[in-house]
Amino acid sequence: MTETRQTSQHSPEANNDPDWIVKTPKGYGRKARLERIGVAWNRAKDGGICIRTSGTQIITDDIYLFPITVETEEQSDA
Repeated sequence: MTETRQTSQHSPEANNDPDWIVKTPKGYGRKARLERIGVAWNRAKDGGICIRTSGTQIITDDIYLFPITVETEEQSDA
């Protein structure tokens, strides 16, 4: 009998709450807004940031990282 183990494709950061919200600008002029496209985690190992987008993203503009705070969470719920 063969023993199989399931491995997760998620990084260790996936078990922690994210540190950042990732947004990109959408629209122009008065209709311009920032759209949430994912989240990110600080990497203690090397000081970098791991970004995970929601689904498949085609990003043609800048990416903005906003720290997650109580105020940020309340705004994203609204």
